[in-house]
Amino acid sequence: MLTKDNYKKQYIKIAIFVLIGVLIKICVPVCYDLTSTGITYLAIFVPTVLLWCFVDTGWPSVLCMAALALTQTMPTSTILSSSIGNTTAYTVMTAAILIGKLNEYGVLKYIAKWFISRKAVHNRPYVFMIFWCFVLLINGTLNGTIIGFVILLPVLRAVCEEVGCGRGTSFHKTMCLLMLWIGIVIEGCFIFFMPTALTGIGVLNGIGFNWSIFDYMKVGTIPVFVVSVAVALFVIKFIVKPDVSNFVKYDDAAKRAELKANPICLEGKICTVLLICQIFFAGIAGSLGLGAFSTWAASVGMAGMTLFFVGIMNIIFVHDKPLADLSTDGKYVPWKAIIFISVTFVFSSSISSADYGLVSTLIQIISPAASAVSPIVLIVIGALLCVILTNFMSNVVTCFITLSVFIPVLMASGMDEAMVKGAAVYYIAICSLACATPSGSPGIGLIMGVEIENKGLFKYTIVFIVLTLVLLMVTIIPLGIAMY
Repeated sequence: MLTKDNYKKQYIKIAIFVLIGVLIKICVPVCYDLTSTGITYLAIFVPTVLLWCFVDTGWPSVLCMAALALTQTMPTSTILSSSIGNTTAYTVMTAAILIGKLNEYGVLKYIAKWFISRKAVHNRPYVFMIFWCFVLLINGTLNGTIIGFVILLPVLRAVCEEVGCGRGTSFHKTMCLLMLWIGIVIEGCFIFFMPTALTGIGVLNGIGFNWSIFDYMKVGTIPVFVVSVAVALFVIKFIVKPDVSNFVKYDDAAKRAELKANPICLEGKICTVLLICQIFFAGIAGSLGLGAFSTWAASVGMAGMTLFFVGIMNIIFVHDKPLADLSTDGKYVPWKAIIFISVTFVFSSSISSADYGLVSTLIQIISPAASAVSPIVLIVIGALLCVILTNFMSNVVTCFITLSVFIPVLMASGMDEAMVKGAAVYYIAICSLACATPSGSPGIGLIMGVEIENKGLFKYTIVFIVLTLVLLMVTIIPLGIAMY
């Protein structure tokens, strides 16, 4: 954020990043499939990502959309329809109102107090963190990363406030890091609603694997979750080293008595029921295999369900007042995060377009070099490229590029088929290690620069990614060889 105290330093950064964009436009030649329009696209994309990482996520997103329109790199109608017109943007807006009302009626504080007052976590902050990771897993599986963050971030904030560790404290930063890492990485665990892994399975089927989601999950699910949680806790305990003294001193017995004496109010109970219904119809019902009902629920999706439930909150009266009032409840909508998330969708939906030639050019550059090294080295190169790309573009696009380039080369190298399949699972899993930059995943926009400042996060996240990358390799590939 630009302030009076830091504007000079920030303007220097802005000038440098804009200059980088100008140099890209002037110096990068039209080659392979890369078009002139693709170079302009790259000249806008790179400075935008740098601004997101080192300056702010709000106004650069707005100017990025303006630049795409002014240069005619993309039609304005397309920019708007794929950004703020994206169904996810409306889902976040309406879900934020529902979660805001839950907070207003004390439900989220009640849930936070319930979480933190369990006997199992008394004086055990790291046991509580493991417990929270399972909550992230369940919530993310049912709702996806973005809506999962919308629901749980207020609960996390309430937990930290409950133990006297508000924003800016080391415990709050630690819990946000944990949520950032595990909340995104679990996309590689249970993949029923995860487009990245489903895309990967589609690519593998096109290559000839004849796989289902369960072929992936029987090798990928447990290692991805266990390894990522173990690495996260290791980094937190031995590198971040948060102050957990307030957590240890927390009087859980007194809090359990308080919860029993002060149940949730009627308004809160109704809002909770609506949230449960929204989660059921938007997530679970679509996968139950109930014929036309499941088909209908899947078609309506998360956006349609949240619009419906937030809408009816305005006509449900309790104690002579409606549960919600859209004329005032807009205050709960995280507009800055929504604008940022919207722009990430603009890039993720367009970066692989043939009009630009960026992805196909990258594939053409990588393929010859990839075939010239040993299979093991090739797996490592593919993993490094995958992690770098996934932090700067769509996880789906990264998954498509990585599998399309490296799996055929591994197959042609004479590598054992089971090992190739293990490598395929590994590549799909690490596409979810997209937590180093604000452009890595739309859900990051709800944490980085909003919940906690980006400064100081990068070094911890890099350590987490490197350790997870290595441990998943030595876990998933041998397991794949044994299972396949």
